[in-house]
Amino acid sequence: MDLLLTADELARRLRRSRDWVYRKARTGQIPGAFRLNNSWRFPATKITTWLREREQPPPAHPSDVAHSQPGKRASPQKAKRNMKITVKPRTQGTGGLEANLFWTDSTGRRRRVRRASPFTSKAKTKRWAEKLLKELIEADEAELTTAHQAQRQPAEQEPPPPPAPITHQQHEPTQPQLTFDEFVPQFMAFCESPVAGRRGANSSGELGNKRATIDQDLSPYFGDMPLRSISTRQVDAYVCAKSREVSKRTHRPLSGPTIANHLAILRRMLEVAHRWELLDRIPDIQPPRKGTVDEYLSKREMAALLEHADPLIRDLLMLALRTGMRLG
Repeated sequence: MDLLLTADELARRLRRSRDWVYRKARTGQIPGAFRLNNSWRFPATKITTWLREREQPPPAHPSDVAHSQPGKRASPQKAKRNMKITVKPRTQGTGGLEANLFWTDSTGRRRRVRRASPFTSKAKTKRWAEKLLKELIEADEAELTTAHQAQRQPAEQEPPPPPAPITHQQHEPTQPQLTFDEFVPQFMAFCESPVAGRRGANSSGELGNKRATIDQDLSPYFGDMPLRSISTRQVDAYVCAKSREVSKRTHRPLSGPTIANHLAILRRMLEVAHRWELLDRIPDIQPPRKGTVDEYLSKREMAALLEHADPLIRDLLMLALRTGMRLG
């Protein structure tokens, strides 16, 4: 059975917005697109074929082959030979399994991606990781093909622009474009330092909660995005996506306070990046409003319950009523 991609997944793969994907799907410019439960779905096989047709490199000239440099680029066959997948239990967060993906990209650089598994079975996790690794390798090859095409364009179309005059604002070096996943280890190291907050370093429980939220929620959505490209619109899209997600523990949609906790960690990460001058500005992050609390018992009903309760459990009832204890 062919794997179906959602609009958000296809947008991240194409590095486009979700509105752009919707517009192309409605006009029939994306092959195989169809609507399912009021949302668009895209077959992964047809999307892969479509991307290959769009980014097909021109045929190599014999002179190019003669003067090629075989040591600077790894072939796709070598990348596939160096693929490796390991599945192991998660040591942090809420448990479960995680998949570690290793491969050699088209430039010969060793790559590694770690993702939390949506399955509890090792066999299903490995099949899921194999599909994910195949998509990552294909995206890397497509990106390199596009760069190769840009290098082969004739240079006689337009003369190069004259160099810009040197001003006093150009003496500072350009900051590297860190992605979200590349910034996570630096942020977690900051949380362990004495300057992490007013009380110093975070406790082990706080570090575990942050690591679990980043690995399970924030990193799958913002992982490949540069920090500078995270805007208010993308944060609002994350809130909309999470509000439709069903919790694995409660089997109900995620609550507003849970999503607000995710946004608090995201905002703290962006504040640290802005403090280190990796960002020019922090996007406006609006947490969802907390819902109203249901009053299951009135004060008169609580007094009646305590009055007729067995003395052995009366203190337990008093504790539960006064503290608002819940099943979790």
